[in-house]
Amino acid sequence: MPLPVLNPGTSSVSFQNTSFSIDALGRFVCSTWDEATQNAGPPFTIVVIGAGMYGAYLAARLFRHRPNARILLLDAGRFLVSEHVQNLANIGLNVAAPIPPADDPGVARELVWGIPWRGNVDFPGLAYCTGGKSIYWGGWCPRLTDGDLAGWPAATAQYLRDHYIDVESDTGVEPATDFMFDTLGAVLRPACVAAASATANIESSLGDQGVQVDRQAVEVPADGAISHIEASDVFLRVPDGRADVIDVVGDRRREARAVGAERAKLGGRRPRSVPARRAWR
Repeated sequence: MPLPVLNPGTSSVSFQNTSFSIDALGRFVCSTWDEATQNAGPPFTIVVIGAGMYGAYLAARLFRHRPNARILLLDAGRFLVSEHVQNLANIGLNVAAPIPPADDPGVARELVWGIPWRGNVDFPGLAYCTGGKSIYWGGWCPRLTDGDLAGWPAATAQYLRDHYIDVESDTGVEPATDFMFDTLGAVLRPACVAAASATANIESSLGDQGVQVDRQAVEVPADGAISHIEASDVFLRVPDGRADVIDVVGDRRREARAVGAERAKLGGRRPRSVPARRAWR
């Protein structure tokens, strides 16, 4: 059933409300042109055009590595969701079907998909939203082999070999499954075990003593495989979180030393309180 159009008025609100939602995420993530350009700040150092798969990543990297720079990230679309659509329920956020660009209806298809240029090949278009196609698509991009790079300029080929690891670390490819093993897993596992032991009616070990789920309540993915978990550029702070793990590990070691010293003062008894664990940024 059609809904009334949300028309801009003369009054101002902190968040725009529809019949179903409060636009808090979009308001927190995005700024209007006037807010970005008329806030008495210094001139922009860098302007990035497009908050899609590469633009958002580039802006985040620049922001972290040039903290004194003022960066403007411009995009033609609006905020849609904060993560990959495959991490959400099947609510109808679909990729538009390919069409001849000449048949462009002139309005967004599947909410955000538009045709940015004309050509003679059927094309679904681009996703005009924060994160762009990165919130819809996944991909596999292995390293180029030595044979692939044989015809490249030697300096370029060597640069790729030296810096593949940087991109793989940023995107979570390396270390593989670090949320289960490696550094991040070393931080998360003790925290989860401690939380489980302090919570009633939670089984903290493997076994069959937990709640049994009716097999009819378990939905098998349509493709017969396990569900995907995709990542998108909207979640810009993932690399910051991974880098910050090193600091968290250091804090946990300092905390352990502090608890040990306090326990020694109490003759080996556990202190009633321990230093507060630092929040993970």
